[in-house]
Amino acid sequence: MAAEISSLLRRSRTGDSFWANVESRLSETFAGLAAQLGTSDPALPWIKVYPNMPPVRDAVMGACLDREEPATHFVTIQGVRCRTLPDFARTWGDALEFPSCYGAGGIGSFEECFEDLVDIAHGGVGSRYRDRPGRAVKRVVISVVDAQDVLRDDTVIGPAKIIRIIDKLISEVPRRCDLRVIYYLGEGIEPKQLHTQVGLVYPHEHVYDYPAD
Repeated sequence: MAAEISSLLRRSRTGDSFWANVESRLSETFAGLAAQLGTSDPALPWIKVYPNMPPVRDAVMGACLDREEPATHFVTIQGVRCRTLPDFARTWGDALEFPSCYGAGGIGSFEECFEDLVDIAHGGVGSRYRDRPGRAVKRVVISVVDAQDVLRDDTVIGPAKIIRIIDKLISEVPRRCDLRVIYYLGEGIEPKQLHTQVGLVYPHEHVYDYPAD
């Protein structure tokens, strides 16, 4: 009964079970600061910025594995391996298991494969690749470590445009999986700094001193 009540409370607080689940788990460690640890652009609710701390990573993993949540496939990507467009395309393609026909050098191929990945109209995640049955999940969670490095050396797409591209892709899929992306801050990077770099609106001007690990 206690677990059911906790689940209902998580959903009623934000209307978004995944982020509310993460926040609920963080509140066990950070109490009133839990809701302020993660920052997001109100227009892009699928992506959130978090400090890269063990309690945060544990909370995200706990939400991914929670049996009361939709079945979830989760991957971790190293931002340092995504500084150029070819590196970004190759790293994300490998992590998300794009099909063998995927051309890792261009944004067009990435867009096509990513859109097919999240489309679950006729099967599980990735079923539109037609070389597999697809994963029997309804949510994909992508954790990006050192997110400030994503496409930082690219002059064609860049770190802000790639987020808009992904947002457009998922908005065009009528029946899609629930996509969640966590951008973890690198050492010495402030939330507002990363928001500016990747083109996300920063929700507030407050700066918090995060507890030490």
